[in-house]
Amino acid sequence: MGKQKQTSTDNMIPFVEFMPDPLAPVPLERAPRWPQQTDEQYAAQWEMTKRAHRRWVVALSAFQAMATIYGYHKTCKNPQCRRKHRCTGIRLEENDDYPVPLFPLCGTIEMAERARSGIVAMSRIVATNHRAMVAPDGSLHPGVEMLEDET
Repeated sequence: MGKQKQTSTDNMIPFVEFMPDPLAPVPLERAPRWPQQTDEQYAAQWEMTKRAHRRWVVALSAFQAMATIYGYHKTCKNPQCRRKHRCTGIRLEENDDYPVPLFPLCGTIEMAERARSGIVAMSRIVATNHRAMVAPDGSLHPGVEMLEDET
């Protein structure tokens, strides 16, 4: 039998510490109204647009946090990332030739895949109702169990 690696949460940092505060500022554009739309339809369309935009901003911020954890900002071609000591990149859609949505990474496809895998690992930890903790080597581990607010 092999030994299992025991991880102490004493020297780890919560994943949320790497999230930008405030979240990434991404402009939200209001779509033009179609001539046949009623007021209610246009209001519902605007609400759906705002919700989708919010999800996009949270996903972008999570990818920026993961890129920061992996140290991609240290060699980034964007001087703002190096100056702020964290990823601040926003990938523009017209520059994308990647088959899946890619946030924000200005680097290589391998860097993007590693960050995407990290986000998946972080999501799995959070799905078990634990806080995602980051070890000094950049690996993710479950921390303390999250409390649910029952109010």
